[in-house]
Amino acid sequence: MAPYFKDGQVIVKIAAGVTGDTIHVDPQRTTINGERIIDGLPLTEKLKKPAAHFKRYETIPPAAYWVTGQTPKSFDSRYWGYVYDHQVIGRAYALF
Repeated sequence: MAPYFKDGQVIVKIAAGVTGDTIHVDPQRTTINGERIIDGLPLTEKLKKPAAHFKRYETIPPAAYWVTGQTPKSFDSRYWGYVYDHQVIGRAYALF
């Protein structure tokens, strides 16, 4: 996630995809196994990169997760890719 987060920075995201799932990211939407997960790439201007830079169609590799936030402006796997098993330190649960 560098240079946007320091190495070791703790973040909380939703694990939307796991090993073997198929990811498709384009400027309109992100899908996992054909199901819409989140819309758009609204942070491309802030990141100073064209939307085409983030396009991908691939399968999540072993020991990896595709993570998202709950809002379209979430800084997540659409922009920086996978989170791997060794990077996960725990699970978060909503307390409401």
